[in-house]
Amino acid sequence: MKRKSVPGVFLIVAGLMISACSGCTSLKIGKSMFGDRAPQVPTAAEGTPAVGLRLVALNGKVQKVKIPYRDGMLVHDALEQAEVFKRFKKVKISLRRIVPETQKLAKMQVNLEKGRKEVALGSDYALFERDILEVTEENSDWGTDMLRSALGPIGTVVLPE
Repeated sequence: MKRKSVPGVFLIVAGLMISACSGCTSLKIGKSMFGDRAPQVPTAAEGTPAVGLRLVALNGKVQKVKIPYRDGMLVHDALEQAEVFKRFKKVKISLRRIVPETQKLAKMQVNLEKGRKEVALGSDYALFERDILEVTEENSDWGTDMLRSALGPIGTVVLPE
């Protein structure tokens, strides 16, 4: 003898309707379901002190970003705020600062810790307003890096970055 369960069928249909409706509203139009792949960088409002970042990808595409400046801000803080290490696997970083006396740009090399995505202690400079961090994506593999480090100073001449 079969017994029909009207309340059970009703609950199943209602559950399916609710899950279907909530799934449709969470879809984004014009983008992937998983959202944008590029991390969103906070930008400075017009007229506020800012630090500039110039991000150069392997394909030559340059993106200029301004992030809000805070007192006591270091190079590593700016890189974290701009999510540089999420964008690029391997980078070369330099800091460009305007010299007040000559109004020319001075270039300082920023070194990273070996094998880690952190700025080396001696290169974690304090930032000032209007400083520019130039971040260039590098394309080198582990073999080239190993040869460059094994050859020492000659390695940078023989195998340029």
